[in-house]
Formats: sequence, C-alpha cells, structure tokens
Amino acid sequence: MGLELVGVFASVVTIVSGLGWVLDRNSKKFEIMQRSNGETLLAFGAKVEKLDETLTEVRLTLPEKFVTKEELMMHIRGEETWHNSIDRRLDDIREELSALRNWSHK
Repeated sequence: MGLELVGVFASVVTIVSGLGWVLDRNSKKFEIMQRSNGETLLAFGAKVEKLDETLTEVRLTLPEKFVTKEELMMHIRGEETWHNSIDRRLDDIREELSALRNWSHK
C-alpha cells in the first residue's frame, strides 16, 4: 500500500509540475504578446496623429490651391464658347476651300 501511495503522489507531482511549466511558458508568451500589441497600438496611434495632421494641412491648403464650383463652371462655359468660336472659324475656312476648289475646277 505504501508503494501505491508513492506512485500516486509521484503522478500528482508530475502533473502539477508539468501544468506549472506549461502555465509559466504560456504566461511568458502572453506577456510578450501584450508588449507587442502595446507597441503596435502606439505605432498605430502615431500614424493616426500623422494622418490627422495631413488632413488638417489639406483642409487649410485646399481653398488656396483650388477653385470653387462656380469658378470651375465659369471656366467650362468660357471653354465651350472658345471651342464654338474655333468650330465656326474652321467651318468658314472649309467653306472657302470648297469654294476655291469648285472655282478652280471650272
């Protein structure tokens, strides 16, 4: 009976020590993972701050470098007028060339 008791005690000690070793190893991994996540969050926070600064800069410089919708529409209308004027001039030139060709073939 004493030998069986020693065997049970040895098994319990082996299981407890193995469990302690596994828990210790996992806690170290968890601690490393927590540190890594903390560093990742700090890096992410720095990137968010940089993005916020960039967006603020864009909001401040955008009105200086670009035009309003009304100014753009005025420019487009001016371009349309200019293109129509060029089209009329080209039509006049084509008519004159056609008239010259018809006159020279007679």
